[in-house]
Amino acid sequence: MNIERMKKDIRVLSGFTEPCEKGITRPSYTASYRRAIDYLKREMAQAGLQVHEDGIGNLYGKLPGQNSLAATIISGSHIDTVRCGGAYDGIAGVVCALEAARTLKGEGCSLEHPFEVMGIVEEEGTRFGHVMMGSQFVTGSYDASRLNQFFDADGISLESALKGYLGNVDLSDVCRKGENVSAYVELHIEQGPLLEESHTDIGIVENIVGISVLSVTIRGVAGHAGTLPMDLRRDAGLGAFRLILDGNNYVLQNYTGRATITVGHFHLEPDSANVVPGKCVFTVDIRSGDEKIIDNITRYFQKISRKLEKESGLGVEIETLTKKKPVALDHEYQDIIQESCKNLGYTCRKMDSGAGHDAMNFAGIWRSAMIFIPCRKGITHHPDEFVEDRWLENGAEVLFETIRQIDRIASQTC
Repeated sequence: MNIERMKKDIRVLSGFTEPCEKGITRPSYTASYRRAIDYLKREMAQAGLQVHEDGIGNLYGKLPGQNSLAATIISGSHIDTVRCGGAYDGIAGVVCALEAARTLKGEGCSLEHPFEVMGIVEEEGTRFGHVMMGSQFVTGSYDASRLNQFFDADGISLESALKGYLGNVDLSDVCRKGENVSAYVELHIEQGPLLEESHTDIGIVENIVGISVLSVTIRGVAGHAGTLPMDLRRDAGLGAFRLILDGNNYVLQNYTGRATITVGHFHLEPDSANVVPGKCVFTVDIRSGDEKIIDNITRYFQKISRKLEKESGLGVEIETLTKKKPVALDHEYQDIIQESCKNLGYTCRKMDSGAGHDAMNFAGIWRSAMIFIPCRKGITHHPDEFVEDRWLENGAEVLFETIRQIDRIASQTC
């Protein structure tokens, strides 16, 4: 792997950003996004790949195999970023896949199977608020009916954005469900601290965690902060704090290392410093690689909510906003990644991904796997996101070896 070439790719792509105070902001279908796509197109063409941008904006660079009828091997990740994000989330996977293709081409190592580098659009949901949108069009979960259902913050529909970005709207080449694809392998930064803290070179993803997001509404009675005695209050905010602390302690005591719980949105009404809150709305994000654990935590929240109602006179309503099941990635490909690490002398560990990735969508139609590389202190979605050169190089080498091994094994079973 040519680490200097990969570092140049990362450096150049990090310069394609919308104006922001710090970091990188590259929403899909913007001018900065087009510049990033055009750069990758040039690099793909220079590497001898057949370049194609589909009707939703996903980018492909194809390296033909010796057997044109063989199933395709695909690797890549997303090109968009969160607002004020870092330089490696998503892009590291695209750059490493491109470097694998360059190396194959440069060394004259033709695979039996075609190999495609994929750059996926709108994974973060920064522009239209729907995460992993590009991959959901590829899998057929989304179709043309969505074009006038999705709008950005300025009221621009997805259809209008596509017309401005591509010049027309034609989704005939987007859905790839049913195509002959033998593997999708996504390299990504871990977005957590485990690999660095354990001095492990490579993470092999077993499961992408399931996610359940609850919206909890607590109704009490608003009152004057100075005149309403403490023992007579029905304080919605205080009730929320009790639920949140109880739920957090339950997960800590029973599921540390196997589940997470996060309150990311919290709103009080009437939201005044001198008024006892009469209403509180907050979200609870529950994640685990085991669906039973997610269900157990949800039931616990329901149980303590009923208890709170009885003890305090508060009303509690719980609504499920999102529920996605955990996705198990391909076991054979996990073993191939592990063997590739062994062959290259890298340490590895199997682990779950606490974040969602396009691979969880592709796993529904293709055999899919994920390779994690460390990121410093686990910092991600932040301008300080950083990957050391050796981590990037290690990941690219493991990806390259994994692709070659999948090609060899798939050829034997054809």
